[in-house]
Amino acid sequence: MLTVLTEHPDGVGIRELAFQLGTDHSTTADVARRLASRGYIKQHIPKTDRRKIVSQITNEGYAFLKLNEPSMQKSQDILLQPLTSKQRTALMSALRTLVYHYNDKGRAKLQL
Repeated sequence: MLTVLTEHPDGVGIRELAFQLGTDHSTTADVARRLASRGYIKQHIPKTDRRKIVSQITNEGYAFLKLNEPSMQKSQDILLQPLTSKQRTALMSALRTLVYHYNDKGRAKLQL
């Protein structure tokens, strides 16, 4: 979620965020509340639409990502280490195919 929020420096609504993450609205709202309680994002209700909640990454959120990016990358490297470059490409292609095929069958569609 924090990574997606870096792509929206002015903030994004929970519904749009859920769509981009491929998660349902209630799960996204719950995770956003927890990140807000830790200071990683801030949330506000815009004056133009009182029904909407906009989430925006904070400086603390950017710092958290920067601090944890090396360990996230290391985890990915360890997971994919047994695969050759060609196998990694094939894996990503197969996963993409599955996501496209099943995207409309789940509770929450992922923005493709």
